Amino acid sequence: MLQAVIMTLQLALIRLKYDIGRAIDAQIRDFAAALLPELKAHGILNSILRLAHFLATLIKESNGLTRFEEDLHYTTPKRLDAMFSNVKGLDHAARLIKAGPVAIGNCVYANRNGNGDEAS
Repeated sequence: MLQAVIMTLQLALIRLKYDIGRAIDAQIRDFAAALLPELKAHGILNSILRLAHFLATLIKESNGLTRFEEDLHYTTPKRLDAMFSNVKGLDHAARLIKAGPVAIGNCVYANRNGNGDEAS
Protein backbone atom coordinates (compact mmCIF):
# COMPACT_ATOMS: atom_id res chain seq x y z
CA MET A 1 0.00 0.00 0.00
CA LEU A 2 2.72 2.47 1.01
CA GLN A 3 4.70 1.76 -2.16
CA ALA A 4 1.58 2.37 -4.24
CA VAL A 5 1.04 5.73 -2.54
CA ILE A 6 4.67 6.74 -3.17
CA MET A 7 4.35 5.74 -6.81
CA THR A 8 1.06 7.62 -7.17
CA LEU A 9 2.56 10.76 -5.66
CA GLN A 10 5.64 10.48 -7.87
CA LEU A 11 3.49 10.03 -10.95
CA ALA A 12 1.27 12.95 -10.00
CA LEU A 13 4.24 15.25 -9.49
CA ILE A 14 5.95 14.05 -12.66
CA ARG A 15 2.74 14.46 -14.66
CA LEU A 16 2.21 17.96 -13.30
CA LYS A 17 5.80 18.87 -14.07
CA TYR A 18 5.48 17.40 -17.58
CA ASP A 19 2.20 19.20 -18.18
CA ILE A 20 3.76 22.57 -17.48
CA GLY A 21 6.67 21.91 -19.82
CA ARG A 22 9.44 21.05 -17.39
CA ALA A 23 11.89 18.17 -17.74
CA ILE A 24 11.29 15.09 -15.57
CA ASP A 25 14.17 14.51 -13.16
CA ALA A 26 15.29 12.57 -10.10
CA GLN A 27 14.78 15.59 -7.84
CA ILE A 28 11.01 15.17 -8.15
CA ARG A 29 11.19 11.49 -7.19
CA ASP A 30 13.40 12.30 -4.19
CA PHE A 31 11.08 15.12 -3.18
CA ALA A 32 8.03 12.84 -3.36
CA ALA A 33 9.68 10.16 -1.21
CA ALA A 34 10.73 12.72 1.42
CA LEU A 35 7.31 14.34 1.42
CA LEU A 36 5.30 11.15 1.92
CA PRO A 37 5.70 10.83 5.74
CA GLU A 38 4.54 14.44 6.20
CA LEU A 39 1.55 13.92 3.93
CA LYS A 40 0.55 10.87 5.93
CA ALA A 41 1.09 12.59 9.28
CA HIS A 42 -1.16 15.49 8.33
CA GLY A 43 -3.94 13.47 6.74
CA ILE A 44 -3.32 14.74 3.21
CA LEU A 45 -3.48 11.18 1.88
CA ASN A 46 -6.86 10.51 3.49
CA SER A 47 -8.65 11.52 0.31
CA ILE A 48 -7.94 12.20 -3.34
CA LEU A 49 -9.45 15.68 -2.95
CA ARG A 50 -7.06 16.63 -0.13
CA LEU A 51 -4.12 15.35 -2.17
CA ALA A 52 -5.33 17.27 -5.23
CA HIS A 53 -5.63 20.47 -3.18
CA PHE A 54 -2.17 19.98 -1.73
CA LEU A 55 -0.61 19.35 -5.14
CA ALA A 56 -2.37 22.36 -6.67
CA THR A 57 -1.06 24.58 -3.87
CA LEU A 58 2.42 23.08 -4.21
CA ILE A 59 2.53 23.74 -7.95
CA LYS A 60 1.20 27.29 -7.59
CA GLU A 61 3.45 28.33 -4.71
CA SER A 62 6.59 26.76 -6.19
CA ASN A 63 6.07 28.36 -9.61
CA GLY A 64 5.65 25.01 -11.29
CA LEU A 65 8.20 23.22 -9.10
CA THR A 66 10.94 25.66 -10.09
CA ARG A 67 11.26 27.61 -6.80
CA PHE A 68 11.80 26.00 -3.43
CA GLU A 69 12.33 29.13 -1.35
CA GLU A 70 9.80 31.83 -0.59
CA ASP A 71 10.50 35.20 -2.17
CA LEU A 72 10.59 37.72 0.68
CA HIS A 73 12.11 40.58 -1.32
CA TYR A 74 9.49 43.20 -0.47
CA THR A 75 10.11 46.76 -1.67
CA THR A 76 7.21 48.75 -0.24
CA PRO A 77 6.47 49.03 3.48
CA LYS A 78 2.75 49.42 2.80
CA ARG A 79 2.55 46.02 1.06
CA LEU A 80 4.65 44.24 3.69
CA ASP A 81 2.56 45.71 6.50
CA ALA A 82 -0.66 44.69 4.75
CA MET A 83 0.50 41.11 4.13
CA PHE A 84 1.64 40.03 7.59
CA SER A 85 0.11 40.59 11.03
CA ASN A 86 3.53 40.34 12.72
CA VAL A 87 4.62 43.53 10.94
CA LYS A 88 3.61 46.42 13.20
CA GLY A 89 3.17 49.48 11.02
CA LEU A 90 4.96 51.19 8.17
CA ASP A 91 8.06 52.16 10.17
CA HIS A 92 8.56 48.56 11.27
CA ALA A 93 8.02 47.37 7.69
CA ALA A 94 10.58 49.89 6.37
CA ARG A 95 13.17 48.67 8.91
CA LEU A 96 12.53 45.05 7.92
CA ILE A 97 12.88 45.84 4.21
CA LYS A 98 16.16 47.63 4.89
CA ALA A 99 17.40 44.62 6.91
CA GLY A 100 16.58 42.23 4.05
CA PRO A 101 14.63 39.04 3.27
CA VAL A 102 16.02 36.98 6.18
CA ALA A 103 14.89 39.62 8.68
CA ILE A 104 11.47 39.73 7.03
CA GLY A 105 11.15 35.94 7.22
CA ASN A 106 12.30 35.86 10.84
CA CYS A 107 9.66 38.43 11.75
CA VAL A 108 6.67 37.24 9.78
CA TYR A 109 7.03 33.56 10.67
CA ALA A 110 8.10 34.00 14.33
CA ASN A 111 6.04 31.88 16.74
CA ARG A 112 3.97 30.42 13.89
CA ASN A 113 3.78 26.95 12.34
CA GLY A 114 6.19 25.48 14.85
CA ASN A 115 8.80 28.23 14.47
CA GLY A 116 10.48 29.81 17.47
CA ASP A 117 10.70 33.48 18.25
CA GLU A 118 12.19 36.06 15.90
CA ALA A 119 15.74 35.49 17.20
CA SER A 120 15.61 31.77 16.52
